[in-house]
Amino acid sequence: MKKLLYLFIGLGVLYFILAFLGPSDIKVERIIYLDQGKSGVKPKLLDFNYFHSNWSPWSEMDTAMTVEYKGQAGEVGHTYIWSGNSVVGKGKIKITGISNDTIYQSLSYKNKGEIKSYLIILDSAQGCVVKWGMIFPIPFLGRTPMLFVDMDKRIGNDYTRGLEKLKATLMKENEVPVFEIKELNWEPSTFIGRKQSIGLEEMNTFFENNFGLLDMVLEKEKIKPLSSPSGLVFTYDEQNQRADVSCAFKVPAGTKIKDWETFSFPACKVLRVEYKGFPSGSGDAHKAIDEYMRSKGYTYQMVIEEYLQGPDENDECYECVTMVYYLLK
Repeated sequence: MKKLLYLFIGLGVLYFILAFLGPSDIKVERIIYLDQGKSGVKPKLLDFNYFHSNWSPWSEMDTAMTVEYKGQAGEVGHTYIWSGNSVVGKGKIKITGISNDTIYQSLSYKNKGEIKSYLIILDSAQGCVVKWGMIFPIPFLGRTPMLFVDMDKRIGNDYTRGLEKLKATLMKENEVPVFEIKELNWEPSTFIGRKQSIGLEEMNTFFENNFGLLDMVLEKEKIKPLSSPSGLVFTYDEQNQRADVSCAFKVPAGTKIKDWETFSFPACKVLRVEYKGFPSGSGDAHKAIDEYMRSKGYTYQMVIEEYLQGPDENDECYECVTMVYYLLK
């Protein structure tokens, strides 16, 4: 019995000796090089919604986890709270400070106290460098097991996977889409609409209000449109961010409606591009046509966007399709 007691005492003393030798804290850090500049990357690292949706290494481990966001993205106090299965557990991350190069965070996991977490973003010759790390204190009696557990590898693998997801997401976002530009014959056409000079920031509201109104007018007049809702762009002032535009529908030739304008376009050559996504994001399609016209020496008289498929009731636009036409001179 005494031998057993001495054994337990010996093990206890050994445990305490090893605790003195064990680490008082553990630092885990991983690094990745990105082609994107710091100014474009940092705002995304300050948004926990973007983190959860695009590069968290744990989101994919439990697609049914519940998440909650508090505070304003990009500001101190912005918080990400999650609760999931036994693998991801539950906890929260909060932005506690923001400097030029560093995002300071506090991490609380399974109610085990707060852990210091951070993201460091540094400029590099090709883009920027992102360091993602954490430093967590080890209580005295917990230091002995840490001598035999490789926490750097255990946690570091997740950090590596998350940073690789971040890089892949950013690369995909910055891919330049390839558009097929077709030269076609434009048949004579007539549109009904209402022309107005507006700022680009007013564009969405202008179209939302006027398309619904025009649709009701055509129904009242028993006129069947020959096209989907279309946006006519007569002039575009890039410097002042203004344009002369009209919401419109193609209608039979000779159609006239009181208080609405008729726009007629003769037969001509036209460049056409099919764009998929939110109509407000069609800038790359227009740039592609602009480059094509310069290479061919073409000039245009008019731009028409025909919205074949708009957002659904949830404002999602995975299947949105816009046909972009440039009527050539």
